[in-house]
Formats: sequence, structure tokens, C-alpha cells
Amino acid sequence: MRTLVLNAGYEPPAVVSFTRALVLVMNQKATIIQAEGHPVWAATESWERPSIILPEPTDRASANASAWELAS
Repeated sequence: MRTLVLNAGYEPPAVVSFTRALVLVMNQKATIIQAEGHPVWAATESWERPSIILPEPTDRASANASAWELAS
């Protein structure tokens, strides 16, 4: 199953596997907009099977500042 990835303007720039999409959701890097089919079960938790996701916004200036501090 494939998952549609939307950008901030809700335009579809990419399609990824549902496994990759689920990893992004589990790591709180994306939000599920629409789910389909049966949930994905683990030993202690279950997740919706994503069909459309929206990545979380990133603060690039903050990330660059942190990288600069680590390099110093």
C-alpha cells in the first residue's frame, strides 16, 4: 500500500510506502490526515494504516543553530 505525502500547501509532492509513513507518524514527524484499511498491530499498541500524511513543520534556523553549537 502506498501513502500520499502532502506539503504545507496540501499539494502532493511525494508518495511513500505505508511502512515509511507509519515510521514518520510513530516518530511524531508526521500526522495522519486519512487512514484506510485495517490497523497495524504491535505487541503493545496499534496504529491506523496511513493513506495520507502531513509532515510536521520544522524550524530549520533552530536546527542549524544547534548543529553550529555542536560543531564548536
